[in-house]
Amino acid sequence: MKLEAIVLQANYDLVTITETSWDHSHDWSAAMDGYKLFKRDGQQRRGGDVAVYITECFNAVELGVRNNKIESLWIRIRGLANKVDILKKRRKRKEKKRKKRKEKKRKEKKRKEKKRKKKKRKEKKEKKRKEKKRKEKKRKKKRKERKEKKRIRKEKKKRKEKKRKEKKRKEKKRKEKKRKRKEKKRKEKKRKEKKRKEKKRKKRKEKKEKKRKRKEKKRKEKKRKEKKRKEKKRKEKKSKEKKREEKRREEKRREEKRREEKRREEKRREEKRREEKRREEKRREEKRKEKKKEKRKEKKRKEKKRKEKKRKEKKRKEKKRKEKKRKEKKRKEKKRKEKKRKEKKRKEKKRKEKKRKEKKRKEKKRKEKRKEKKRKEKKKEKKRRNNSIRGD
Repeated sequence: MKLEAIVLQANYDLVTITETSWDHSHDWSAAMDGYKLFKRDGQQRRGGDVAVYITECFNAVELGVRNNKIESLWIRIRGLANKVDILKKRRKRKEKKRKKRKEKKRKEKKRKEKKRKKKKRKEKKEKKRKEKKRKEKKRKKKRKERKEKKRIRKEKKKRKEKKRKEKKRKEKKRKEKKRKRKEKKRKEKKRKEKKRKEKKRKKRKEKKEKKRKRKEKKRKEKKRKEKKRKEKKRKEKKSKEKKREEKRREEKRREEKRREEKRREEKRREEKRREEKRREEKRREEKRKEKKKEKRKEKKRKEKKRKEKKRKEKKRKEKKRKEKKRKEKKRKEKKRKEKKRKEKKRKEKKRKEKKRKEKKRKEKKRKEKRKEKKRKEKKKEKKRRNNSIRGD
């Protein structure tokens, strides 16, 4: 269906399809009106079929080929000399069909527009009729509501008077009951307090006796523990004294050994000092020679540095001069931008003030309109009430 729509829309004379895969069972769905179908099945694989659609105005014949291994289809088209005449006739037929289709569409549009207008007229009439009925119903409802409200007000007044009288009667009863309850509670409290005091007095006596017994036990235990502690201390003192004496003897022996070692070390140090002095004298002489060489080198190095400093100072001054120019440009640009920004803000403020004033003005008009509407509605309600009262 998709292929047929594309072909008819573009009015192709010849259409070829390759790499297809349909059997003889699908021939009924492959046909198209106004076109001839030529087909050749693929050999030994799926998706190798070839198909050609040619318009019926051409006299086309299929040619046979001996080699069945090649997937191809050959067709001969006769009467190509008269092709122009055939195409002209075909175009005329198509133009007539297009004109007919356009006329049909134009007529259908007119018919639909007429129906649409009729529907709109009917809907407008129905809306007007419904609005009239709705307004009448509202008027009737309002009359009924007024009568009911009057009746309800009278009933409420009567109910309030009854409730007020009943409340007074109930309050008197409630006060009498409260007074009786308070007297009972007061008597019970006194009785309970007496019992509670007696219990407390007994408990105090028992607690005192228990405390006294506990204190006596603790005092005895303390005495026993103190005796044990004193004995332990006496034994520990004796053992410590023995250990101290042994340590003193050992320390004396160690000190004697240390003194001997110190004497030996002093002799070694003296020998080392003499050797070091000799070495130092040699080093000093070498250093003097090296210093002289270094002084010459430093002079040359200082001259080079002095020249480089001059060259760098020139460059630095040029950079500073350029930076000053660049900063001045930036400063001027900033000022220019700030001026623009301030102007924008000033304009925005003015625009906002205008909007704010317009809003206030509009709000005032709206309020005035609402007040006028309310005033008119009140007048109408008064008239309706007066009319209703007269009618009653």
